[in-house]
Amino acid sequence: MTTPKAPAGLGARGRRLWRDLSAVEGFDPAERVLLEEACRITDRLDALDRLVADSVDSERRLRVMGEARQQANVLKQIVAALRLPDEATGKRPGVRPPRGAYKPSPVRAVSSLERARLASMGAAS
Repeated sequence: MTTPKAPAGLGARGRRLWRDLSAVEGFDPAERVLLEEACRITDRLDALDRLVADSVDSERRLRVMGEARQQANVLKQIVAALRLPDEATGKRPGVRPPRGAYKPSPVRAVSSLERARLASMGAAS
């Protein structure tokens, strides 16, 4: 499989990330968009690092560091959403099943109050 051409405007680290990850087979078009955003965020983090290093104003430095933290968090989420294959097995992780309140209940629980109502309705009919 040939590596798709990197999007225009990427910096050195963004192009390297594109080259390394775009070779992964099985990315659908939506995942390719996520990959492109991950590359842009990688370059943005480099620019923010330069701003932090060059900033003498401590308030500005803190604002830039806060933005860098948020960008790094989004990058982490995008990389997780790409479900990259395990290097040892080559398998991509499956989609995580719903948890907690989002998990559909296979059997509907019936409360004791509802059971009593059903019983009283059954006795009346």
